[in-house]
Amino acid sequence: MLTVNGTRMFTRPPLSTGSAVWLDAVLGKNDQRDGVDFSQVEASALVDAIAAWIGRGYAMTFSRTSDGGAIAIALLAGEYRKKLYAASVDELNDTLTRIVEAARVKGGEGSEKTLK
Repeated sequence: MLTVNGTRMFTRPPLSTGSAVWLDAVLGKNDQRDGVDFSQVEASALVDAIAAWIGRGYAMTFSRTSDGGAIAIALLAGEYRKKLYAASVDELNDTLTRIVEAARVKGGEGSEKTLK
């Protein structure tokens, strides 16, 4: 669990018994996978990235890759679409910093360079 500004955020929603039958078929009985421990991400980096990107009127989503080993961040800004991946906490913190930098680029120019 992650707490941001006093708000509790769950890194993985609890699944009730029986509701995850289809997940068992896809993931197997043990859906615990090694990967980025989202609770170890710098909360301020996460908040800053969300605030900067959403503050520009853009959209973003967070998810895990299908193998559970990385965090995927999809950035949407008008016609611009970019998917970024982070396989470690350090990579994720760096990616969040680059998102803030890209969102601050005046007029959006240079965002592609910043996010490569």
